[in-house]
Amino acid sequence: MGRLSAIQWVLLVGLAALTVQVAQRVDGLKLEDLSPEEKEEAMRQREMLTEMLGQLEGLTEEETKQKIMAFTPQQRDLLKAYYEHKHKQHADTTAANAKLTPEQQQEMLKDLYKQLEDKSFGEQEAIKKKWTAQQKDLFTRYEEYQKKMQEEYAEKRAQELGACEYSEMYPHQRADGDTDWEKPVMGRCRRVHIWDEAIGDSGARALANEILAHPNLFVALSLDTTEVGADGAAHLGRMVKGTSTLEVLDVDSNTIGDAGAKALAEAAANHPALSTLGLAHNDITDDGASALLKLLRSNYKITALPLQGNSISAGVLKSIEELLEKNRQVAAEAAAAAQNASDATGASRGEIVVDDEDEETVVVDEGDERRTDL
Repeated sequence: MGRLSAIQWVLLVGLAALTVQVAQRVDGLKLEDLSPEEKEEAMRQREMLTEMLGQLEGLTEEETKQKIMAFTPQQRDLLKAYYEHKHKQHADTTAANAKLTPEQQQEMLKDLYKQLEDKSFGEQEAIKKKWTAQQKDLFTRYEEYQKKMQEEYAEKRAQELGACEYSEMYPHQRADGDTDWEKPVMGRCRRVHIWDEAIGDSGARALANEILAHPNLFVALSLDTTEVGADGAAHLGRMVKGTSTLEVLDVDSNTIGDAGAKALAEAAANHPALSTLGLAHNDITDDGASALLKLLRSNYKITALPLQGNSISAGVLKSIEELLEKNRQVAAEAAAAAQNASDATGASRGEIVVDDEDEETVVVDEGDERRTDL
């Protein structure tokens, strides 16, 4: 059942109200005390209310106003009565919880979370329905508080990481096998790695915005085990579309699911630089994998696509690996062609390149020699 926003509720103010008794009947309270005729009427009104709330859910302010004005007077009365009743119920439970000491609230929350521990989503919802109004209110307010704290932390952490406030954020593997720590460029890390931090979808959104503010700077983003879901993947997809230098995007060990996989696959279809997309352990099935197959057929630059730990059939995984191997061959051929072109250009300019086992000496013109040890 949907819930009206504050704006939607304001539109109902001033409309005639039914009695709280009717609202209680619609809400399913003490139906056993009603006569058969009253019970039938209450059930009819409940069905009417459910249908109306469904019609209002997700509408804009103007659409909501038009829809409510199109309701019959009886329907508008029913809406207002129901929400007056729910508002009073919420006020009563909030007042009751306010009387609890912090220790009592903590003990109640511990008990509620213990009831939900190791339960499936469906089982948790069934348990919550059995809670008292006071328990529901305390749990909801605490969840909202936790979400707000998480979002504030995620925003701050994303800004810190994006601004490279820590000098050693992401180890960059050099071709010779050694490891360099990425140095800031324009005050920002070009490679950002967050591991095992619950930044969630809000953190993914903040990082996406940070990277989009410098679309030609960042080259790698790793969000391994960070509680990013489908919504976060959508924000990352928006980021991928808006950048041209990103080479690596790793979201291993999250919960982006098929929806998130599709969002990222669609975003990466024409990306000029992305070569690695890490999606291991992300609740992806063949449905999401079909979008990844389409991606590999359209973007030959994708050469690495970790998918272990998902629910993808062996046949689909085989097809993905075959396409990846073709992409790797294309990448190798392109790299060889680029190297040959570079060598040819150097030779035409009179550059002489001499390779030794331990060092490379580049002579550009007579008297101009530079040497770099590998």
